Amino acid sequence: MSLSSFLIRIIFLVFPGIIASVLYRKLRGRPVRKDWEDYVEIAIFSLASYVVYGLLVFALNKASLSSVTFTVLQAFFDEKAQLAWREIVYSSLIGVLLSFIAAYIHTYKLVTRLGQRIGATKSFGEEDVWDFLHNRPDIHWVYIRDHKYDLCYGCWIEEYSDAYKERELLLREVDVYRNSTGELLYHCDVIYFSRKHDEFTIEAAIVSDPTVDNQSANKEAGNEQ
Repeated sequence: MSLSSFLIRIIFLVFPGIIASVLYRKLRGRPVRKDWEDYVEIAIFSLASYVVYGLLVFALNKASLSSVTFTVLQAFFDEKAQLAWREIVYSSLIGVLLSFIAAYIHTYKLVTRLGQRIGATKSFGEEDVWDFLHNRPDIHWVYIRDHKYDLCYGCWIEEYSDAYKERELLLREVDVYRNSTGELLYHCDVIYFSRKHDEFTIEAAIVSDPTVDNQSANKEAGNEQ
């Protein structure tokens, strides 16, 4: 088998992992990582997809509900083995499901929580504090101190950018104050905010009720200044 045909064969065989990895990165964000980590992620998703598919086939055959064979793994080692397209397609669908499961585990830090429970780690589990702050369920209304333009935004954050680029925020129901005096300047429904990481700070009151009155919260922000 020539090198080019071998590479094409491998690309098709790891297609479930490629699909799963792309979706997983979309769901969890795009942290800066080394190339070999991306390759390992694709390999793990591919192997997991085929293993789950193989177990399903085994269970169905055992229950006499089907007589499907599982041969795709032979194609990794036997150049004469035909690519089982049906198995690749089904495994790709399983890979999509696994990417959502992996994103759920990442979002809710299930591995980190288990490690904390057994005393194996004290890490908070996020890539950095930026993600940790925005993923906290008990933070709703925030005050953003814009040191560059002497402004303060009382608002809630609808969207935020990845941690490894210029900080971008989409702010909703925004009351804009003069930061140095606390004077209310104007109200805006939506503001796109973009600054370098050292040009602003975020202050938040931890609350248990997401229906906290925005107007009263913003008045308190102005009075405190």
